[in-house]
Amino acid sequence: MKNALVSFAVLFLVGCGAADLTETEVAQVDQAVSNVPNTCFGASGSNCSGPPGGFCTNSTTTAGWVSCLVTVGSQMHDTCCMQYPGGESCNGSPTAQFCTPPANSGYGTPYRCCKAEWDHAVGDMAAGRYWSWGFKESVVAPPGYRMANTAVRNGQVTAFPTANSIKAKSGTRLWRPDAEMGWCANGIRSAGLTDAICN
Repeated sequence: MKNALVSFAVLFLVGCGAADLTETEVAQVDQAVSNVPNTCFGASGSNCSGPPGGFCTNSTTTAGWVSCLVTVGSQMHDTCCMQYPGGESCNGSPTAQFCTPPANSGYGTPYRCCKAEWDHAVGDMAAGRYWSWGFKESVVAPPGYRMANTAVRNGQVTAFPTANSIKAKSGTRLWRPDAEMGWCANGIRSAGLTDAICN
């Protein structure tokens, strides 16, 4: 978790003194902290930078704010990485963490934590199931923050939204199982075999 890494870095700096750290050690701490998804929590990509190519853009009207693309899967993945920093594509721990896969999901063992959530996030982006949301760059998600509770429905990995979830705006296309779990802010306008459109 980013907060744990920040706390460790601060304690290390206070205990040893900044002068005792080499440039390489400082860079390693900075890199470890920056890789953990804890700012722009729930947005696609790493922190407020987005993935290569960028899914976050600076606000043209308000300093310190960015607009980022959000998916159900990105919220699922960030939530999982908060609990398992060594999970799939979490980049918060040098050691991979392994878990029991979601029951009835079809994932076998060994199973790297957050793999199902990562696959969901990648699938959402590839299918265009995303919407934009404004984030304040300085806000860091607290330890244990949850935006989604992973669930399996008819063998498909989806999630229940929480009170912290960023629900989809009107006109957003979502994967139908996600929409049926309550991820549209104002309900479902229409639904096809695989996708649904939010009211």
